Amino acid sequence: MTDKLATDRFGNEYDVIAELDDILNNTKHLTLGTANDDGWPRATPLKFAYHDGKIVWGSLNYSIHRHNIERDPRIFISIVNKDKEMNRSICVKTVAHRLPENEVKDAIIALKKWGEFNPNGYTYYFANLGEVDKAKTETEWHNHYFDNAKELK
Repeated sequence: MTDKLATDRFGNEYDVIAELDDILNNTKHLTLGTANDDGWPRATPLKFAYHDGKIVWGSLNYSIHRHNIERDPRIFISIVNKDKEMNRSICVKTVAHRLPENEVKDAIIALKKWGEFNPNGYTYYFANLGEVDKAKTETEWHNHYFDNAKELK
């Protein structure tokens, strides 16, 4: 996925893989970027889970961002994890996919780690991280950028 060790702006070396795992498994919300019908961007905060190597979430069936995904599956995800010293983030340029029916139950269980919710009336999606874009990643600021747009091709 990426180089294992990096140095932050304070000169501290850290394990990038462990940090990515921590961000993905211990952050409750992401911001999902989609494009509205008129081309303007829409940013929607959503609960998510990192499950089986995928980012999974549920979108209410009547939501605008769900309509946007069905029309154009290109999305941008921002996940920010605030700890005591700094914000750590993952940004992903990727493609949304409907979660196969046989995986929805496990995704709902993974999402329930953040508390109970009524899983009815949602369409469930997933996105893959793809490859690290080293040109856009700023390890000194704990900002990790992934590009998975190749899935669209």
